[in-house]
Amino acid sequence: MRRAAGLAIALIVAAAVLRSAAQDLRFRSTSDLVRIYATVTREDGQHVRGLTTADFRVFDNGQPRDITAFSNDIQPITVALIVDQSGSMLRQLPRVGAAAEAFVAALLPGDRASFSTLTHEGVPLTSDTWKLRNAIRTAASWRWWDTGSPIYGALDREMTALAVEGGRRVLVVITDGEDTRSAYASRPPAGGPERPVVFSNATGEDVSRRAAREGFMLYALGFKGSALDESLQAIVRQSGGGVDLIGPNENLSVAFTDIVEDLHRQYLLGFVPASFDGTTHAISVQCLKTGTTVRARESYFSDIR
Repeated sequence: MRRAAGLAIALIVAAAVLRSAAQDLRFRSTSDLVRIYATVTREDGQHVRGLTTADFRVFDNGQPRDITAFSNDIQPITVALIVDQSGSMLRQLPRVGAAAEAFVAALLPGDRASFSTLTHEGVPLTSDTWKLRNAIRTAASWRWWDTGSPIYGALDREMTALAVEGGRRVLVVITDGEDTRSAYASRPPAGGPERPVVFSNATGEDVSRRAAREGFMLYALGFKGSALDESLQAIVRQSGGGVDLIGPNENLSVAFTDIVEDLHRQYLLGFVPASFDGTTHAISVQCLKTGTTVRARESYFSDIR
């Protein structure tokens, strides 16, 4: 009887030890995991659905890595929406405001978004679409002017706001020009509410570094014929996001809602690096399905463990 009781206790202890070890392994795997959110499209631009782990290959500095995490479920969105309201954008504000509202309307219940201009803080992350739409309408109707176009400063500011969030962090900016760091003042109309000017002196290099090191995904919308910053376009593509230049007769609202669709249809891939060496590694993702194109982040920073 005592032997049986002793054996039972030993089995319980052993099970507890194994359970603890398994939990520790899952924790380490999760913390070490490099997450990749991949968009897969056909030649006609339509999203490819129903893919499995076997349809993908991931390379880290040219070396194949085992995909140890995968999901083809709809991934919740955590996104900062940034609107350029500098003087050159004022004539576009009604169009942009309607498109931003369409973006908010396309969000799912599990999604969260924030809204701001280049130099004015608006609504922090929320799932309350009424708050977001109200902020968008207020900004457009009161014509808050951003002095200059500190695009990188705005992106850096919103990266800081999203830094405490887990999972995928996305920034969407619509602008008609190149970056200018002259956010020393704001010009709300007489009688309108003052909004705090929030400014970062970040450069394109700063934003590029943060996007790669912290895993931010960026999207940029601009207008055909405008000088959308080429460095910004490169950073966006390297992050796995997308650039869209809208023509005067094209539906801007469709472009905004296409981003939401893009984000909801991404695949989550994850792998554990072979080494943690404190350097930036190149990532390449391939889809084995014929006639498909993959868009995903192109690098990550391997922290020293």
